[in-house]
Amino acid sequence: MRTGHVFAAALLDHYKQTLGEIQEIGYVTYAGRQFRPYIRAAAGQFSPSRRTVTQSVIEKLRSIRRSKSG
Repeated sequence: MRTGHVFAAALLDHYKQTLGEIQEIGYVTYAGRQFRPYIRAAAGQFSPSRRTVTQSVIEKLRSIRRSKSG
């Protein structure tokens, strides 16, 4: 039972710190800071400059064929 109390205390302490930070800087700023890396990563998946797995495989196969025929 002791482990559960320690875990709960740590969790509640983190929760308290997070709420304090939200109160200090505001929810919109906090949420933006927390979600920005995930939003950038998701948007990057749709970037036209990003090579797809299919493109990588095709390029690799072409490279292999060229080395065999050359």
